[in-house]
Amino acid sequence: MKFTIRKTKVEITFLFCIFISLLLAFDKSGNVLLCFVFIVFHELSHVVAMHFCAVKIKRIAFETFGIYIEKEEKELSASKNFLILLSGCAFNFSACFCFVTAFCLSEKNIFLKCAIINFSLFAFNALPIKNLDGGDMLYLLLNEFELVKNPLNTVKSMSLATCALLFVLGVILCVKVRFNPSLIIVSLYLSFSLFLSS
Repeated sequence: MKFTIRKTKVEITFLFCIFISLLLAFDKSGNVLLCFVFIVFHELSHVVAMHFCAVKIKRIAFETFGIYIEKEEKELSASKNFLILLSGCAFNFSACFCFVTAFCLSEKNIFLKCAIINFSLFAFNALPIKNLDGGDMLYLLLNEFELVKNPLNTVKSMSLATCALLFVLGVILCVKVRFNPSLIIVSLYLSFSLFLSS
């Protein structure tokens, strides 16, 4: 499915629809739906930041394992690039704080669930892994302030180390707590995407 919103091409792939449908079909708790909603808001925060920085968005694609935003090639200051990268994590952290406050005032579990989901999205996207907001912000800072000789190699090394740590943690959780391979799958996916972008 393809359509245009104010000169921005929006593409929703068939595999994305199938993937979301399968997740929702087996989602009895509603966590997947909530997570998807907050992921969309996370990406919309990037869109708002780009608009604020006068960056035109060429394409938004809903693909199997993520939402990708393609912006125009434009020279931006480091501060504007950092603002665009930070906006998604800032939304999730702010939303987490608001939902924790709402839970404390009302003691409704739905607010606690929303707070946990937003904190998880914040923590995940803030990881120092290339292609995630945290890794891209780290590269921007290292490059701008010339803290290391080769910022890209440094970020790649930190990305691989973080992925390895996530994998080990996933194995430990599977063995010690319960069989839930999600963290292992995520670490392998991030490692694979890291090699593809090299």
